[in-house]
Amino acid sequence: MTFVTPLPFPLELKDGRRFTVVGDVVAYFKHLSQVQQEAHYWRRAIQMFDTAAQEPTYLRTATICLQTALLMEHLLADPPAA
Repeated sequence: MTFVTPLPFPLELKDGRRFTVVGDVVAYFKHLSQVQQEAHYWRRAIQMFDTAAQEPTYLRTATICLQTALLMEHLLADPPAA
């Protein structure tokens, strides 16, 4: 897995930013506040991306953990209307 490895599905934030590759996520993790880093859902997301770096089959699970953390912080954009 590299920084240009695509995520299993893209994630879009309310502010318009999109996560489409692993590098997007790594850059975002570097800017988390100390309070965010201590939240259990962010710790789990970071841990799962570390695991996925060693075993790429966990990338989908890591992306779901990231999606959960973003939802917990009310940062994830609403899905498009069907």
